[in-house]
Amino acid sequence: MVGKLMKHELRALFRVILAVGLSALVLSGVAALFVWLNPQGYLGILLFFLSIMMSSVLLFVGIIFSIRQFYASLFTGEGYMTFSLPVTPMQLLWSKLISALLASLFCSVIAILSWLMLFGSLSPTIIQELGVLFGDLFDVILRAIASDPLLVVEFALLILVSIPSTTLCIYSVISIGQLFTNHRKAITLVMGIALIYVVLPMLSNFCLTPILEAAAKVSLHLPSWICIFLFAGCDVGMFFLIRYIMLHRVNLIV
Repeated sequence: MVGKLMKHELRALFRVILAVGLSALVLSGVAALFVWLNPQGYLGILLFFLSIMMSSVLLFVGIIFSIRQFYASLFTGEGYMTFSLPVTPMQLLWSKLISALLASLFCSVIAILSWLMLFGSLSPTIIQELGVLFGDLFDVILRAIASDPLLVVEFALLILVSIPSTTLCIYSVISIGQLFTNHRKAITLVMGIALIYVVLPMLSNFCLTPILEAAAKVSLHLPSWICIFLFAGCDVGMFFLIRYIMLHRVNLIV
């Protein structure tokens, strides 16, 4: 059933995302061609920077439309139809979360392809300078990995548990915000801004940072594992919070 829900979810998401992604690729290709033909041309330079901006914005398009789809299909009038389906809140949440991650992955791949086309059109001298710059960075990373291979495992686990965190955090704020009857959009927006600019920075500065600094004095690996378990715990907690609200506290007054 999750697969069927995902099929519907991805179809709704990619109706817009696919068009935006293809537009970004086409614009990047045209900009790369103009820069390659005339590196000093104003039109090519303008298209180059427009393409950089569009492909950078594309990184956020997947999550933005996933958030819109999450809210519209669950907590507006459309929710009456969604919750009448013979599926559980767990299945609905899994389908939306996985679809959001796939949409974000697609947008990231398109953005990377756009950047490769754009930077591939630059002069060999600039490409060589960039190669030297990033080559030094890669050398440092490779030396660190060679000295302690466990860092690769820790980094991979940290990425794995941190990827869903942003989506689940936004889903949680939306789910809590819909509990209010009046001004729910304004309340949700205020909660989101307060979380991003007040709560999380305070927790990071006054709680997490001192703990990680103290842990680093004990072991090089301890801070990584603290972050891994912290992200994993937050992911699980937010997932079941959203599930609880969907199961017991849905407020479809619109």
